[in-house]
Amino acid sequence: MNVVAITSKMSNYDTKILLAILAASLILVSCIPVAPREDNFSFVYQYIACGSVPFYIMDSTSGTLVHTPIGDTTSVTIPFRLTDDDLETIYQKAMSIGFFDYPSDFVIPDDQAIGHQAPASSYELSMINGERANIVTWTDDTMTKPSYAEADKLRELMDLIYKIIQSRPEIQQLPEPKAGCA
Repeated sequence: MNVVAITSKMSNYDTKILLAILAASLILVSCIPVAPREDNFSFVYQYIACGSVPFYIMDSTSGTLVHTPIGDTTSVTIPFRLTDDDLETIYQKAMSIGFFDYPSDFVIPDDQAIGHQAPASSYELSMINGERANIVTWTDDTMTKPSYAEADKLRELMDLIYKIIQSRPEIQQLPEPKAGCA
């Protein structure tokens, strides 16, 4: 029996009560707080644009960013401190996607793949919050079915960190790439 059939047999008063209970349930679920960001929250983000040399390695604990331009083998390390707002934004996103529940080697299941793309980006993100820790590596070379949200969510987190890095003025002092991905 579906909801329409159930509600058609209910009185108008019963329907209003049912809707009020459903609305209250949704509000309560949306108000469940995310575990707080602990004092030791930190992460190391590695982004490999194409190839095997990381383009960025950002360490929130040491406050450094290592940059190796595409087509180069020489790295530049600069001081790179994230703001408390940046850390909170990244933390909230990580918690909302269930980052600590992702497998250490994230691979798209064959039944969720619809194709491959090249060049591929690769990521490694290690994160600590309180007693919880996780390291996730992922090569983002697979186009997935729209229903496979785990890849999209992980990509959103990786893109968020990348955009925060790119938005910072310290990035302007880094050398330009000598090549691009082919």
